[in-house]
Amino acid sequence: MSYSFARHETFHIRTGWFRKGLDAIEKNNHIFLETILAMDELGIGKNMVSALRYWMKTAGLTEVDFNKRKKIQVKKKLAKEILEYDEYFEDPATFWLLHFNIATNKESATSWYWFFNQFNHLEFNEELFIERLKKYIKRTGEEPPAKTSLERDFKVFRRMYLYDPEENISPENSMESPFRELKLLVKTDEGNYRVQRPDVDNLPPRILYYCLLDSLDNEDSVNIEEVLNDEGSIGKVFKLNMTLLHEYLEHLQELDYLRLDRQAGLNSIKLKKLSKGEVLAEYYNSKLR
Repeated sequence: MSYSFARHETFHIRTGWFRKGLDAIEKNNHIFLETILAMDELGIGKNMVSALRYWMKTAGLTEVDFNKRKKIQVKKKLAKEILEYDEYFEDPATFWLLHFNIATNKESATSWYWFFNQFNHLEFNEELFIERLKKYIKRTGEEPPAKTSLERDFKVFRRMYLYDPEENISPENSMESPFRELKLLVKTDEGNYRVQRPDVDNLPPRILYYCLLDSLDNEDSVNIEEVLNDEGSIGKVFKLNMTLLHEYLEHLQELDYLRLDRQAGLNSIKLKKLSKGEVLAEYYNSKLR
């Protein structure tokens, strides 16, 4: 397994970037390999072009393809669905989907994957973040990168997720990260950082179900413990506890998406709706009512 650190060029994803990048690909699917042209088209600097290309791929919106031996960047199915339902990337639920993709991308976003799947502290500071990340890398048999790379990852991670009413002044500020609206990370009175768990008003149950389907790869039943504790599970990636997970499952059972089976000592979930596209359509269409 190859790991990646600091490939974001020290830039977090910013408001409007995903839509801008996807529009650029629609016009010229080779544009991100033509740096000067990309800079002119997107109105951002060279390193930002590289960062935007990285984030679109890491978030599962684009992938590399070839056209007559020419490397191009094409939109994945999720990008096309988001553009259909949330054209301007305005719904916070859209960023929960992209968060799930980033936090399960072990190869391209290793620090993000580690934090949401391995790091179990709900309160931390930069020193603890870097110390535990280095230990994780060594434990997997890899040599940690330079400390500066891990520090850059921490700083981008912080800017990406931190919800601070004093700093996050305007949702229209293009310098801000749209992921801040997930409110996953807040400051403590002591100056540390604390992970906040989502709730059903912030992370919609249908979006959680979409990610559950994505993580199970066409399985139609799963043990609740696995959903809570396995790497890449919705429990890990969304920092759920058992109480919150059950609250979501009850909501989804009411929507007739699944059935909870607690008979004969079982503690499992039987999935009833198995089409991710259908679930996504039902979520976004419900917003229009």
